[in-house]
Amino acid sequence: MGLSLSMPEAAQIAHLCEVECKTGLGTVASVFSGGLTVRTAPGAPEIGQVRKLNLPSSLSIVSASFGPISTRRVLADHHLKKTINACGQALIQKFLGDASYSNFMTISRKFSNCVGLMSSRLRRAVSALDLSGYTCSMMMLGESLFCLLPHEDGARVEAILRSHGLTPTTSTLSQSGAHLI
Repeated sequence: MGLSLSMPEAAQIAHLCEVECKTGLGTVASVFSGGLTVRTAPGAPEIGQVRKLNLPSSLSIVSASFGPISTRRVLADHHLKKTINACGQALIQKFLGDASYSNFMTISRKFSNCVGLMSSRLRRAVSALDLSGYTCSMMMLGESLFCLLPHEDGARVEAILRSHGLTPTTSTLSQSGAHLI
């Protein structure tokens, strides 16, 4: 846009916009950092604190969605916001004690169960993956799920998701954060 902003300045403005417009609270921080991140203190990029996990390049993310959940509605619900904050605070220390990707998936699932937004059809897909030995979790926010797993398991997980009426997407994890290609 020709504003001569540094990347951190642009990300900080984007963060303020996402909070003000109630479209998110931490998406910009994750996108700015790249990789798999955990916010350990709230705030815009380079103001809040983000812990980035080093992941092996042998991992893929398989995701699928039945549709969106209104972020605006969730952020406007004071009881739900309190639940989200309480669940997050209770689990973040458990994760930081073992910052592995497998523990990330376990803690992420505990968080989604604690928050209580998972629909019955999403829960059925998650249960089918559990029965096949794959831990996945709900994306925040959406009637969506994701699995972080070795590349070679991607086709099997995709097949399970298709059997539940989902269209899976498999991707790699970018370590560099948002940038122009």
